Amino acid sequence: MTLCVEFRVREPLEEQVSGFDLGDVDLRGSGGETSSRGRRPDQGMMIHLALTDLLDGARTLVSRERPGRTWKFVGTDSSFVLDFRLLRDGRLRISQGGRVLDESDAGETLAELLRAAEEFAAVHLPPLPEDDAARGDLVASLEDFRAYVAGR
Repeated sequence: MTLCVEFRVREPLEEQVSGFDLGDVDLRGSGGETSSRGRRPDQGMMIHLALTDLLDGARTLVSRERPGRTWKFVGTDSSFVLDFRLLRDGRLRISQGGRVLDESDAGETLAELLRAAEEFAAVHLPPLPEDDAARGDLVASLEDFRAYVAGR
């Protein structure tokens, strides 16, 4: 099974959509699956900000801009955690609570994250106001991530 990731926005509490709206991450890999949905306590996160952090963190880990071989993703304003470890053979391990969810070639993992992020952005960025700070951050992060993946 190959890695499959999905990011989604929950129904907004306010009429006006915002970059601070809550959302969820679903991840299914060769070793198992996880989701921030349906947990107690609630593990939904500010999804636009969390996605920015996830893209930046994964990119810097694989590009070795970050010291060490590990990185912990914590969903923004959430207790949802994914642990990333860059293995010596070029694979990227994603685990949660000690349980390995996926081990795939780092390039394949980044390509899946990019696919899922672009799918999310195509649907959920257009409704955000142009001056929304979270929108600007996600657009910039997505551009950097896309360029890094294309240049690998």
